[in-house]
Amino acid sequence: MRTHPASSPFRQNNTRGSVLIVAMLLAALISVALVSYLKLSNNSLKVSQRVFLQNSAMNLAEMGIERALTSFNHSVNGEANAWAGWTINGTAATRTISGFVPAPGATGVIKLYVQNQNSGSTTTIAPDDHSWDDHSSDHESEHEESGHSEVASIDFASPALGAIDRLAYQTRTIRHLATFAAGGVRAVWHQPVLISLAAGIRPVASLAWAGGLPVLATLGGTGDSDDDHSYSDDHLSDNHGADNHSDDDHDTPSPTVSTPVTSSTILIVAKAIITPNDGSSPFVKMIEVQVAQRSTWGYGLVGRSSVSLDSNATADSWSSDPDNDPATAVVPYSSTVRRDNGTVGVVSAANDALSLGSNASIYGTVNTGGGTITYDSNVRVYSATSPASPKVDPSRVHRDFKFTFPAISEPTPTVTNPITVSVTNNRTFPDTATDHPNPADGKYYYVFADGTEINLDSNKNLTIADKVVWIFRNHNGAYTIQTSSNADFLFSGTTSTLDIYTNGNIKLDSNCDINSGGQPSRFKIYGTNPSTQSLVMSSNATISGVLYSPNASYSIDSNCRLYGSVVANSIHMDSQAAFHYDEALGLFGSGNPFRVSSWRELKSAAERDAYATQFNF
Repeated sequence: MRTHPASSPFRQNNTRGSVLIVAMLLAALISVALVSYLKLSNNSLKVSQRVFLQNSAMNLAEMGIERALTSFNHSVNGEANAWAGWTINGTAATRTISGFVPAPGATGVIKLYVQNQNSGSTTTIAPDDHSWDDHSSDHESEHEESGHSEVASIDFASPALGAIDRLAYQTRTIRHLATFAAGGVRAVWHQPVLISLAAGIRPVASLAWAGGLPVLATLGGTGDSDDDHSYSDDHLSDNHGADNHSDDDHDTPSPTVSTPVTSSTILIVAKAIITPNDGSSPFVKMIEVQVAQRSTWGYGLVGRSSVSLDSNATADSWSSDPDNDPATAVVPYSSTVRRDNGTVGVVSAANDALSLGSNASIYGTVNTGGGTITYDSNVRVYSATSPASPKVDPSRVHRDFKFTFPAISEPTPTVTNPITVSVTNNRTFPDTATDHPNPADGKYYYVFADGTEINLDSNKNLTIADKVVWIFRNHNGAYTIQTSSNADFLFSGTTSTLDIYTNGNIKLDSNCDINSGGQPSRFKIYGTNPSTQSLVMSSNATISGVLYSPNASYSIDSNCRLYGSVVANSIHMDSQAAFHYDEALGLFGSGNPFRVSSWRELKSAAERDAYATQFNF
């Protein structure tokens, strides 16, 4: 009988020892992996926190810009406390706004400098009773899951909020979404507003105001791929992931950003400082914004459905009033004062709504509502700093153009002068012996009867000798003004003006000259037809004026010259026609709100040091 030897105790202990060693090695490896993972997670958290704070600094800087714009626009409205909380020193204004908590333990401060606030004396206005608490830590937790819009939270200390003031800008519809508390009740306020952007200018994060307190808001919507941050990047509620603004094109000069800053420039500079709670260096963002007042004629050529330039047609700009002083002499257009802000825009988003061909040249920008642009190979779109090639400078092409067409309010004076027979010979308006001014404004109003018109030829002239208004009410499909063979409209003195309200057609032909060399704001045509009408310039006609006819077709050809601005349904230029936009029209009219005309982030030390003295407060 065969027996098996008993297992050796030494062999059993050796096996158990091997298992223990393997287990210890596995535990060590797991420990190393866990430590590495914890370190990676901690580093990722730190990077994410820094990115969030860096973007929060940009948010605060943009909020500061909005606060200064609000003061400008409240001032335009005649509000006595528009600059409450600011320190005014001559034509400059400064302000420090603190109390921000963008993240647990972090603090934020905004410093603002405004050039040409236009206060006449040195004074410090007592600050208002409200601190700016934006509760930035709430940004991540409250969202509106519709499109790209998000909700920023604000808690108002006072139950009485009053009316919410909104900055109303032209050209881009954005939705404000803000959650606020009033008397202990939380609600969501949805209010559509209009945002005005100069072509290519990055929008500033929007805010609304209630009783002196800010309601943070966002920019929502779907943007064009060529438009940096124009719609979806609101800089408010999200943490932007890895977008730290260091590589985006904020500092790429857009057409208007290249405008030199002069002593007369209305300027807002915001400096936002966020101090982390970990002892690391603060995050600083600085933005420089130039602003200008809006006007119906704040752009050059604006078409609703189509714009075309062909056969050597040209567009550029100049300013008839560069010092913004109506008492100084008008500066006529010439090559020496020529500028590169000849804006050509079409609201339509249809492809080819803007067409450029046969040596068309635009010393300015071209803009569409989203559609593509038709170019011939010899078309030129450029600025003073554009390279020789390509001929179409891509920085001068934008596809985010919007324009709001205000309704035309035809005047209703109490005193008018009837015109019952067509005007076909030399005449002066007004005839002070027989014509009567309207007592409310001192203007002379002329109402043309059905079938009557202005029809001049053979060197006949009309002289405008005061403030004159022509009204054509029942001329649908008929001509209201026709000129030919050197017939002219002459403006005497420096204060005479002519405003025309017409629902009929206008044809200016054969060397007609209207307000030549005069300021364009002195001659205005309002097309009142709700469906269609035509305005035609041909054969060397020259006009210095503005045309606002949102339903009209406008045509200019055969060596015609137009100095001013045009808003129409369709615009066609060809045969060496030339358009010169008067930038002074951007300030024309009283009570116009302000808009952003240029935007840039100050990144380099040299750019920031240029404002070291201004921020020494």
